[in-house]
Amino acid sequence: MLLNLVLLFILYKILDYVIRIPFISDVDRKKIMVTGCDSGFGRLFAIRMANKGVTVFASCMTDDGKKQLEQSSTNIKAFIMDITDVDSVQKAYEFVTGHLASNEGLWGIMNNAGCMQQIPGPLEWQSGEEFKRVLTVNVVGHHNVTKTFLPLVKMTRGRLAFTSSIAARLPEPLLTLYAASKHAIDGYVSCIR
Repeated sequence: MLLNLVLLFILYKILDYVIRIPFISDVDRKKIMVTGCDSGFGRLFAIRMANKGVTVFASCMTDDGKKQLEQSSTNIKAFIMDITDVDSVQKAYEFVTGHLASNEGLWGIMNNAGCMQQIPGPLEWQSGEEFKRVLTVNVVGHHNVTKTFLPLVKMTRGRLAFTSSIAARLPEPLLTLYAASKHAIDGYVSCIR
């Protein structure tokens, strides 16, 4: 009897999971933007989404990163953007809207660009300039992108996604600047939900 109950419970959980999996129709007509695509998670995410048929607007910091991404898929529209520079973000917005129909928006934005502090170590080793650099990239840059592109996301009732770090919740004493910036972006995201 107990075995039957356990099996019934497992079957229920499997069916519940399958029913809750969202079915996304017309994936090949969806368009997203991903920041920080030169390497790492941003690059992998952009390629994976492009391989699923999504059109990906992929921002890079370097020409080399842009060229490599453009060669990886015809669904990737790569461009150069410095998220800390409002003019660069505005040019990126113009690039993206230039590839969208007049009534078309973005299905989502993956705010992935970020940086680590240059020298992990105690607070005494960290300069104010380095702290400003880390905060500007990891927090202000995400704000620049989000605020500029938000109208395109609202058009489709799309989603904003942000890459943070476990350092926001479990700070490491030698990564003070990085942890503070990731904690700040977590707070930012909580407020704009």
